[in-house]
Amino acid sequence: MAKCLGAHSRDEIDSVVEHVFYVAQCAAEDEEVEIDELDLAETKVRGLRWAPKGYRHLGNGQSRVVVALCSQHVLKIDVMGNQNLEELQYWRQADKISKLYLCPILKAHMSPRCEWLLMARCKLINDLHFDLLQETLTNEKLHAKADLVFQNLGYLDGEIVVLDYGNVRMRHKTLVDKLERTFELTGF
Repeated sequence: MAKCLGAHSRDEIDSVVEHVFYVAQCAAEDEEVEIDELDLAETKVRGLRWAPKGYRHLGNGQSRVVVALCSQHVLKIDVMGNQNLEELQYWRQADKISKLYLCPILKAHMSPRCEWLLMARCKLINDLHFDLLQETLTNEKLHAKADLVFQNLGYLDGEIVVLDYGNVRMRHKTLVDKLERTFELTGF
């Protein structure tokens, strides 16, 4: 993965987005469904890579694909849903304290659907913390109103942040309280 030399150009971002949409369209044709009927987390694409050559595919959610642009940035591409738009709105409405717990959105596609988000790349929670975080998140019932499972948490500058908050349905204060409680219980 190349070291980031600065801002990613709009042409670079558009090229990655176009590739992901092409792969999704091929997957839809293979499965003989409309593109908005795919579940990207379950979709297998034969012979095609989700990320274009030179980029790394980090994962899929139900409607989004995440591609690493470099060692410091990822692109979340919303193929068929509104998760990017919801995540952008949540970020914009968050107060300063709440933003400390969220992976920052650095740039967003300004369209009605918000097809892509450029975000900081975080390190994933390591295996050592897996059991403790999973138990605490389950006990605190964080996942009941938000997609706050350990897979959606990561480290940014040594602090744990929420990587995926496109499905968060709680007030910022509630989110902060629950995350602070989780980190207090786990010792993070």
